[in-house]
Amino acid sequence: MRKNKVFKIPSRDSDDEVLIYVPSLFRLGVVSREESEDLPEYISTDGDLALDDASFPFPPIFNSLTLHLSSACNMSCTYCYNGQNAQSCHLSAKQVENSIDYLLDHPRDKKLKIHFMGGEPTVAWESLQHAVDYAREAVSNRDTEIIFAITSNGVWSDAQYEYIINNISDITISIDGPEDVHNKYRKLKSGRNTYEHVFRVAKALNDIDTLNLCLSVTMAREFVERMRSITEFLCREFPGVDIFIEALRTDNQHSNDAIVLSPDIKIFLDNYIDCLSYLRKAGFSNDISNSFVKPCGEQRTRYCGASGGNFIVSPDGIITACGAMTYNKSPVSNYFSFGEVHDSGILLDEDKYRRLVEWNVSNIEECNDCIARYICLGGCLARKAHLESFWSRPSCYCKEIRDAAPSYLWNQYMELAGG
Repeated sequence: MRKNKVFKIPSRDSDDEVLIYVPSLFRLGVVSREESEDLPEYISTDGDLALDDASFPFPPIFNSLTLHLSSACNMSCTYCYNGQNAQSCHLSAKQVENSIDYLLDHPRDKKLKIHFMGGEPTVAWESLQHAVDYAREAVSNRDTEIIFAITSNGVWSDAQYEYIINNISDITISIDGPEDVHNKYRKLKSGRNTYEHVFRVAKALNDIDTLNLCLSVTMAREFVERMRSITEFLCREFPGVDIFIEALRTDNQHSNDAIVLSPDIKIFLDNYIDCLSYLRKAGFSNDISNSFVKPCGEQRTRYCGASGGNFIVSPDGIITACGAMTYNKSPVSNYFSFGEVHDSGILLDEDKYRRLVEWNVSNIEECNDCIARYICLGGCLARKAHLESFWSRPSCYCKEIRDAAPSYLWNQYMELAGG
């Protein structure tokens, strides 16, 4: 028998409604206050918890490959984690080919994805085109479907735009909000603003039904109190488009300029939940997400692919499981790397990979019976990587997430109920 913790969350809007949440059963519902008093602290069920947790053999299998083609960029964002003075490096054509070959020879699914990132991936334009051509040729005689994705700043030439819309189906554009917000930190190396160009590109992409567009927002401290108006602006301009809001991290900024401050996470989460509630009531259909809390119905134990699910190749050929560690030269980045790609082939470290696979919320004692266990999942590994034995510790923002969980869960319920 397994004991499942029952959480009772009174409504702030009604004296007689109580939200019932059983994390380990992924159950969420509303009862009256009187009915809630009859519910026990724990519910006993037979069998083990059924989770859609994938197997992790070695050599590892993957459903996607992320190629950081180059560390170079055509912009000079003040808060850039790669640094404006960092030495640029690029993947060679052979490194790209070897990475693609490994994905195709070790597929988790018949449908695979190759994701281009950077730096700015369009800076390595010939390499990007070569990767697309090589992958298409390589799957021509296989029972495999391959799709392409890109995360970009959207500062493209007309020729690049035409190529991308005809060859890449999943596109994430970085845009921080309306003109005054976006232009504050996202500028070209010449100092010119980028909003007008990026906004025009994003609007054009959104008009193409065959593309999956996502917007990525980096939220600095000075704009966090404007989260509702920023997100409403993007929802109005880009109906139905997924929007990812990331709280700016300052621990890996390399800029010599004044550091842009990251938001207080409590304030960030309070504004995020307020934003979700407002947008839902206003009738917007956009999915708004962030890296601190995840939908409560997802049956998983791993925060993200950093625990063995990601196949990411950095511009200098390091294979890592964490995208945030691609340009992080601190010793902690070594925890996430498990191989190298060379012109001559690929080398993988089995011991390091198997250690990654063990990183999940089931191995974090403090997360047992926590209300946020399956919406936080132990938190972002990169954000807590500076802590000793970080893989067995809860999120750096455990208290903030736990305190936000009741309001977030009520919002989740209202969204599921269509209220």
